Amino acid sequence: MKALLIGRHEPALGDDSRIKVVEQINVTWPRSSNLTEDKLWGEVFPRAHKLEACVLFQNVPGQLVVALMAVVKPENGGHVAVPLMGIVISVPGERLEEITKEFGLNAADAWDSAVAVEAIKVANPRAKVKVVGATLTVTVTPPMKFEFSHIEWLNE
Repeated sequence: MKALLIGRHEPALGDDSRIKVVEQINVTWPRSSNLTEDKLWGEVFPRAHKLEACVLFQNVPGQLVVALMAVVKPENGGHVAVPLMGIVISVPGERLEEITKEFGLNAADAWDSAVAVEAIKVANPRAKVKVVGATLTVTVTPPMKFEFSHIEWLNE
């Protein structure tokens, strides 16, 4: 089955060989469910029909849930424009350990140290940064990996 995947993450669909992602798009959903529903009807569903694909959603925000509930109401169930839709269910994977790396600094230039610390904090606000003498130590926790669990079909 061909699928239009909605979401920005790398498709992790396990070893379900029945599904082939033919296109992946990142959608910025409006804040309200009404506008989100308009976006479904105006952009997502026509694209899925053109691709002859079902629609799979990753990381579903609340306003999309409300819009999808409206779309799959019984009175809309026979509507030809509603493609088969599912939500990718992922579960947290193994928690990765912190990574620590040390860098040498110009000990005579405190400004270099301050700029380096600030740059690291901008790039990763959760980084732990320590300067001792001419050594800058940075510790980060890698982002959690999520693993495919299954697909919850909304209108099978």
